Amino acid sequence: MRDIGSYLDRDGARHRLIVRESADRGWHVLDVNATSDTTHTVETLAGEQDGRPQAEAIALDYLTIVERSATPTGREPAEAISEQGGRDDNHHRRPRTGPRTSPARGVALSRPAR
Repeated sequence: MRDIGSYLDRDGARHRLIVRESADRGWHVLDVNATSDTTHTVETLAGEQDGRPQAEAIALDYLTIVERSATPTGREPAEAISEQGGRDDNHHRRPRTGPRTSPARGVALSRPAR
């Protein structure tokens, strides 16, 4: 059994990622919630082609994904935009576009030869 890493989920619970060899010579990637003492199987590798390096790579990939998803970005959906201003408060600073004009027809073109 080898500890690959750990992370905190959105609720603040500590999780450990473990790679463990199974009885049938396969490998398990496990997500162990240290707070609630529950285990979630991320992946089970069986067969002669998959070994410890593949299981560790899956565990590291999983760790990267859950760390990224556990980090909140932006505003929560229920969070209102403040009336004092915020990101949308500076909308008046955007450059204004002038009226669209079409080029005059035939001004720069010479008459066709006959």
